[in-house]
This record gives sequence, structure tokens and C-alpha cells, in this order.
Amino acid sequence: MTRALLLALLLGAAPAAVRAQAVAPRTIEIPPWFSETFLDLREDVRDAAKAGKRLLLYFGQDGCPYCKALMQANFIESNPLPVKAVLAMMGRIGEHYRLPLVPMKKETRAKLEKIAREAGVVA
Repeated sequence: MTRALLLALLLGAAPAAVRAQAVAPRTIEIPPWFSETFLDLREDVRDAAKAGKRLLLYFGQDGCPYCKALMQANFIESNPLPVKAVLAMMGRIGEHYRLPLVPMKKETRAKLEKIAREAGVVA
């Protein structure tokens, strides 16, 4: 009788355990220039070098507010403009760009400034 009761409890809890492990929808919008790989890092480094690029490893978690802020602010463009723009907003550097960098679009800069204000980085 005890075995039957234990088995019934285990079988009854199994669907709940399966539901708890359901994959969360992607809450972070990944930039289109990211590529998902099979994590063969030697191959990835080789491919990046062939393309004249460096490799960036990104570790994030769905639902993580810091990961989302990182994607929204730092990767809003695929170059150092967001970092330079926020440093300029903070008064740490002048907002001067040398080619090949060009100033970011007004809409993008406004979006970045809003994110920086919400994060408390810019007053």
C-alpha cells in the first residue's frame, strides 16, 4: 500500500516538474550580428580571424534585468559609440569621433540617454 501511494504521488508530481522546466521565451532581443555556435571556441576564433574580427563571448539569462540593460545600451550599435556617448553624457570625454566612427542617429542617442538616466548613470 505504501509503495502504491508513493508511486501515485510521484506520478502526480511529474507533470508539475515538467512544467517548471519549460523554456522561458527569449525576453532579450539579441542583435542580428550575434551568431549562435556550438561553442567550439577554437573554430569560432579561427572564423572570426578569417573575417578580420575578434570574438566576444556573451553569457546571459532570460529574465535578467542587467542582461537586458546590457543588450539595450551597449549593443544598441555594433561599435564603441554607445560607450563613448554615455561617457560624453557623463562629462568624462568630449563627444568627438574619428573615422570610421560617425555620430549615432539622434533617435538612437535619445534612446541611450533614456536608458542611462534610468540606470542612474546620467543625471
